[in-house]
This record gives sequence, C-alpha cells and structure tokens, in this order.
Amino acid sequence: MPDDNQERNVQMSARGAEPRLGQVSSHITKEPTMTHHRIPNDPSPAGDELLTISEVAAIVRAPIATLRYWRHLGNGPRSFRLGRRVVYRVADLQPWIDDQASASDAGAAASEQG
Repeated sequence: MPDDNQERNVQMSARGAEPRLGQVSSHITKEPTMTHHRIPNDPSPAGDELLTISEVAAIVRAPIATLRYWRHLGNGPRSFRLGRRVVYRVADLQPWIDDQASASDAGAAASEQG
C-alpha cells in the first residue's frame, strides 16, 4: 500500500516536478517570503533597490542554482551578502545584462567574419 509521499511523488512526476518561472515559492528557494510583490501602478525600482536571488532568477530567466554557480565563479551579476541573504542591486543588474548582450554581439560578429 503506497504511503502519502509515494502518491505525492507520482503526482509530481505526472505533472512535471520542475517549477516554472513565476511559480517559484519560498519553500523551494529557501528565501524569506517578505518580498515586495509589484502591482502594475508601482513605480519602476530605484537603482539602490535590492532584489533577492529568486527575483533576479526570474528577471534573467535562469535557475537559482545557475545564479549561485555564477556567484561562485565570480562572473554573474554583482551581489553581496546582507546578513544571511544574498542580494543584488537593481543598478548593478542592468549593466551586467547589457554587458552580456554586448559580449554575445561581439562573439556573433567574430564568428561571421571567420
């Protein structure tokens, strides 16, 4: 007779256990749940606003584990620890995204010439 955990595992495998972007919850990411949820009339974030790793993961559309790996390698967006949490400044995130786009464009141009 299967126990509750086995039934839950079967249900998760049937519907896909991998979380989708926008469905990231605090029990998966182990981040505090006190993040600010935007409503459409909120002003855009100020440059000194801090983002959690799950918020940045949603913005760059990468898994949280990838952001942690980039942080380990030192080639991800600039981040720092605030207490026990890793946070990112909005002002640091946009230039990093722009740098990635520039590096991608330069790599594409070099491969076309070669």
